[in-house]
Amino acid sequence: LIQGRLIGDRARPLRKTIRAPKVMERGEVGWAGGTPGPDFFIYLGDGPASWLGTPHEGSIFAEVADESSMETARRISLLEVKPTAEGQMHLLAKPLALGVSLWTHRPPK
Repeated sequence: LIQGRLIGDRARPLRKTIRAPKVMERGEVGWAGGTPGPDFFIYLGDGPASWLGTPHEGSIFAEVADESSMETARRISLLEVKPTAEGQMHLLAKPLALGVSLWTHRPPK
């Protein structure tokens, strides 16, 4: 799992969140900690994230576009992190800027 924060003029928190009604699956993106943003996370596991519970607080709002993008997310998860106390979140040693864009999925006919 990798976590990030959307910041900028267009990244506004939602006014309301809905608990995710299903177990999170690989490549799904959710708001972290039941908040309406701007912190988000991408689930990288191979199986369902049953440890989050059903329903869970991380409202699912997006999914990673394709396997190439999942590989990028996996590589981000392998970057060097700062020294971290036990039980604390691991933060990247160097900041990483990301671009996010709207992707409209059109199923094949």
